Amino acid sequence: MLHQLLLMGGGIGYLLLWLIEDDLATGRLVRLLPAYPERRHLSAKVRSMIDFLVEKAAGIAVCAQSGSAEAAQKRAISVASKG
Repeated sequence: MLHQLLLMGGGIGYLLLWLIEDDLATGRLVRLLPAYPERRHLSAKVRSMIDFLVEKAAGIAVCAQSGSAEAAQKRAISVASKG
């Protein structure tokens, strides 16, 4: 979902390299921070937040992949409201 948004010019995002390699090679996406530090030394709070967001995003992605845009939107709203 984020990948498609970025391809449409929807902003800046952080995605796995293997997912966007072709887009970088063809120029559809541009790497903005090539020297951005890896996540080797994250604080516990930051690591917890990343883990939380990944877990919540997985549920939204499952709804979106199943073809139910309405379910994905409801899931996203539910996640946002529960914080």
